[in-house]
Amino acid sequence: MSLAEIRLVLHRDEEGRTELIEQKLRWIRSQRAQLADAESFLEHVIGCRHDLLSRCPDCTRYASTYPPNKQARPPCG
Repeated sequence: MSLAEIRLVLHRDEEGRTELIEQKLRWIRSQRAQLADAESFLEHVIGCRHDLLSRCPDCTRYASTYPPNKQARPPCG
């Protein structure tokens, strides 16, 4: 978060505070979901029996959703 965003969050009466906090929470939750997906994929890859990942339906399914259609950077307020 930028210094301006931190100031906004810390002052309860600032206009736009709640919206900024909600936006940051959505981004954090999105990142958490993407990390969980990546973790599941990598755990699967360790024991995957296919000689090529493209022959594995689970790996192919993960690859078809990448890159995620979400922000890679935290939103600016």
